[in-house]
Amino acid sequence: MKTITFYSYKGGVGRSLTLANIAMRLSQLKKTVCVVDFDLDAPGLRFKFTNDYLLEDNEKKGLVDYIYQFSQEGELPENISDFTNKLIPKNVNSEPIIFISAGNINSSDYWKKLSMIRWADMFYSKHGHGIKFFLDLKAKIEKEFQPDYLLIDSRTGITDISGITLRILADEIIILAVNNKENIFGTKKILQSFINESYISKKKIKLRFVLTRLPYSESTQDKEKEFQVIQSVKKELQDVYNEKELDFFVIHADKDLGEKESLVLGSSIDEKARLLFNKKQHETETMLSRDYLTLFDKITEGDLFQEAHLLKIKEAEEEFANAMNQKDLTKKLVYLNKVIKLDSNNYRYLIERGTLFWTLEMTQEAIDDFLDALKLKNSDLYAQYALGLLSIKSKEYENAVKYLTPIIQILPEAASYKAYALRKLNRNKEALDFLNQFLGEHPDMDTALNSRADLLRINGDFDNALKDIYKAIELNPSEPMFIATLAEIRASSKDIEGFYLSLTIALSKGLTALQMSAAKEVYEMFINDKRFLELMGKYQIDVNSVFSIKES
Repeated sequence: MKTITFYSYKGGVGRSLTLANIAMRLSQLKKTVCVVDFDLDAPGLRFKFTNDYLLEDNEKKGLVDYIYQFSQEGELPENISDFTNKLIPKNVNSEPIIFISAGNINSSDYWKKLSMIRWADMFYSKHGHGIKFFLDLKAKIEKEFQPDYLLIDSRTGITDISGITLRILADEIIILAVNNKENIFGTKKILQSFINESYISKKKIKLRFVLTRLPYSESTQDKEKEFQVIQSVKKELQDVYNEKELDFFVIHADKDLGEKESLVLGSSIDEKARLLFNKKQHETETMLSRDYLTLFDKITEGDLFQEAHLLKIKEAEEEFANAMNQKDLTKKLVYLNKVIKLDSNNYRYLIERGTLFWTLEMTQEAIDDFLDALKLKNSDLYAQYALGLLSIKSKEYENAVKYLTPIIQILPEAASYKAYALRKLNRNKEALDFLNQFLGEHPDMDTALNSRADLLRINGDFDNALKDIYKAIELNPSEPMFIATLAEIRASSKDIEGFYLSLTIALSKGLTALQMSAAKEVYEMFINDKRFLELMGKYQIDVNSVFSIKES
């Protein structure tokens, strides 16, 4: 069992997220991994796994309960399994992760027990047995679970708890910091303490330093600045520690980190969906994945079981980067085929190829890739959304409802597509009831207002249809579809002048024949109207195409 402690002098440097990424990769490689949250005053490691793993038992006891029993009652727990949880992977090809949390932080009992642990008595009193206690804990973990790796998330600062995780338990220490004076100062202090005590060298503990959250460099000028920052930090650390004894790594910043943290070692379309999975995101994720893989490679050095597998993963990442930089879609597909052949367990690759198939109008191939991606990660929002829209395209409306329904609370834009699918199933009342409920919760969702306005038009409720569409236009006055819906309401209510006025505005804003075909029954009323035909000609709309386009 190899024990690795992840330490930082200050919080907010990505320590727990780095540990989680390493744990996930080991899990994917079928390694038995045990993770311990030693940040007892600010536990939160479990939340870093939320997107990709499910915690088996939210109420399970943890490390604080284990230490408290010994500190207060003088009893050494017989086993550690009573205080241990499991992280169950959503990716079916990964192994569960053994998880020793700090404890049930939602319970007031947790904080009471933590405050009552007598650290001084355990370590500094004449009869203190703190060191033996924690060595026994490590031995129990090894005996009961036989993990290949024990990963410890240490408390920040220079404290008794961080001392335990660094000096007593670790075989290897990964120190993380961001580039500011306080972080580098603290890191130098902890490195200096190792030298002063000569403890690390005696135990032959390997030290690795990770400079985190450097901005993602795109331009040559940015890359030069990054190089200067790295060299400056290296020089600072070399004042207290020999570079040969301290491996140096970099993990770049995710530009969306302020919105959410996620694990990246793994992971013509509606524009709002593309925001979930755009090219820039891929470039950042690819760089982050390389950063973590570089660190992972060093951590697992000498583990012959996965060396060949790691080489394939690295090659896949390189080919994926090539694919993302390829403008020729045919060549991009060749790259992605090779990527998936090298690493078929990375759902991100399937998502990207599925997206490319979608763009190339290869609908069934796209569906197959998105389905395979969901097998690997059944909670992927983009895959479900894509399958919903592709099901509509394939006229598989029941499937569209199935895929879109679970994601609407997270991605409200999916609501209008679900309503459309219900309409195509001739379930208009269900569609209207759904939209009424949805708009009660999301009253300013313009696409849903447009959908309901269209349904109300079909039902002949023109007054309420107008209320909805006016609000949608107020929210998004540049959307031609909304103004076209207004035109269709006017036409259906026999307001011919209002119809032509609204249609003219919609066409001037870029309304297409494809968009008009969604309500072709309205425009068929004007197919022999000279005024209508002239208007179509003015905006270069092929009238025949409006009526010949097959509906999805």
